[in-house]
Amino acid sequence: MLGPGDLPVQRAAYLRCLDDDGAVYTRSVRFPVDAFLPEASETPDGYRMRLPPPLPLVCQTDRDEPLLWLECTVQGDYHYGLGAGYSSWLRSDGHCQGRAVSGQGYLAFINRR
Repeated sequence: MLGPGDLPVQRAAYLRCLDDDGAVYTRSVRFPVDAFLPEASETPDGYRMRLPPPLPLVCQTDRDEPLLWLECTVQGDYHYGLGAGYSSWLRSDGHCQGRAVSGQGYLAFINRR
């Protein structure tokens, strides 16, 4: 999450597992948004926000070991919420802790720059 002056406010990956308590990783987390859907969406307060198409999520452990690489594809329509942004659901395929994984998740996207 970027704040004023495009400075990072939060950059973390929350890994939840069925067989443990999960963990939060904050080192080398990248969620690059290099492209946008062709049409911007307009928020109820009139702000036009460009939303991302499919995108990758990559992070490493605090010991610089590869942890997670996912190719994420937004599956549903974006819906306004969270006070200032949009949410949708996504499908993902990739690797987590050296194992092939696939699944689905929740995406919250806010871009007020």
